[in-house]
Amino acid sequence: MSESLDEWKIFRELGDDLKQNIRLAVVFRGSAIYVTKDDEVFGFGKNEEGFLGTGDMKPHTEHTKIEQLCGQNIQGLNFSNHSFFALSASGSVFAWGRNNHGQLGLGTKENTLIPTKIEGVLATNRVVQVACSSNHTLVLTSDREVFTFGWNKNGQLGLGHNEDQTLPIKLDFPSAGGVVTAIACLFFSSVALLDSGEVFAWGKNDYGILGQNADLKEQPVPCRVPGLEGITITRIVCGQIHALAVSSNGKVYSWGWNAHGQLGNGTKENSHRPTLIAGDFGRIKDVAAHITLHLSAAVTEADEVFVWGFNGTTNLSPTKVSFTSLDELFAKTSNEALTFRPLRLE
Repeated sequence: MSESLDEWKIFRELGDDLKQNIRLAVVFRGSAIYVTKDDEVFGFGKNEEGFLGTGDMKPHTEHTKIEQLCGQNIQGLNFSNHSFFALSASGSVFAWGRNNHGQLGLGTKENTLIPTKIEGVLATNRVVQVACSSNHTLVLTSDREVFTFGWNKNGQLGLGHNEDQTLPIKLDFPSAGGVVTAIACLFFSSVALLDSGEVFAWGKNDYGILGQNADLKEQPVPCRVPGLEGITITRIVCGQIHALAVSSNGKVYSWGWNAHGQLGNGTKENSHRPTLIAGDFGRIKDVAAHITLHLSAAVTEADEVFVWGFNGTTNLSPTKVSFTSLDELFAKTSNEALTFRPLRLE
């Protein structure tokens, strides 16, 4: 357990007893939040944008207890540049950070630096996943319903209009598409994966991120991403304005913005259609990206890690690296070390 945490510079000076008591952790811009086995939650570090949920934006060299999250059995921690979320085992969502568009789902547009439980319609729904950009948020419930809130200038909430929402609103999907199994946010857009293996997207179509023709500027309701017909997608992840999708046969498809080579297609040309990433790297079992970075990565069934996009230098095609996991890659990225997903320590 402590070996996994030691991949991250911010955790290396912690005592072994403490490291062995941590079950969940995230790292962002020189700060860390961790949950202990006895269900207490602490934060320490630079505290940019009030990430630590301590009610201020001051650096915390001492480990500070986040009282609102203690005793909640926190199972998930998600963040963008400015907004932060914690998900409890019971399906409650706590939000804090910037809220100028209502992206915290608290019914106001006032910022808060203290984790606050989202009430309203989510009080009677068990949330199982949170996805957030800097300005809008999606949540997925155990009933496979999607609720959206926040900035909606480009239809990224999928509600058929362009009005911001400060409270969670249920999003309707085409009935023939199946049920939603995963969600992801981009800066101006949103993506969902259905149990049928189909991918839906909506919002602004900058750089072809919706997988639609370039003449389409916006899509205010969920629309099937073309170009994946006959392909069963099992996982989706998104960067700032690019998407990656893994198929059931271990192939990776990418589309959207490509100024840093984050599509892995050997060029810096954007793609308006999902395109197979070619390479002699065998079957892919997982991919990674994060909305704050222009970096993409994948790990094969042989546990080989490949990276493309910007990571101090630019790789236009998947390049094998010496790291043994995606978490280690993101811990030691020369661009900005962060957790692209919570560290779950068994």
